[in-house]
This record gives sequence, C-alpha cells and structure tokens, in this order.
Amino acid sequence: ALLSEIPRTASATASAPTKILGFFQSDLFGLTETNPRLGNKVLFRIAQMIAERLRFTTIENQQLKEKINDREENLKKQNRSLE
Repeated sequence: ALLSEIPRTASATASAPTKILGFFQSDLFGLTETNPRLGNKVLFRIAQMIAERLRFTTIENQQLKEKINDREENLKKQNRSLE
C-alpha cells in the first residue's frame, strides 16, 4: 500500500510492548522531496525487499509446479497400470 493505492493486506501482532510508526505514501513522497538522499535509501530498501519476495515467490511457484507435474505423472502411471 505504500507504493500503490490499494489497501494493505498484511497484519502484525506484537508479542511485547511495542512502539509503532505509521509511514504512508504521502510521508514517503514528502521525504523524497525534503531529504532526497534518505528518501532514496528508503526506496532502495523497499526495492530490495520486493526483489527478495519476488525471488522467494518464483522459487515457491517452481516447486509447486514440480509437485503438480510429479503428481500428474504418478496418476498417469496408476491409470496405465489399471488398464
């Protein structure tokens, strides 16, 4: 939601007393205007996090495809043995 105008989809629960900071899109845009160096560091870190999540999701997707393919092959073998 920080980079797009869609509602947030994540949630969190603190296990100890915690102070939180709300950081909204307008805050990010303001930061990049008032302190471009810091704003760029924040944007770069966000880009790193997105890349890491995309890499993880790609690996997970590939693993799921392999499982599906394995199960389909097993079903084909079972069907052939029943014929």
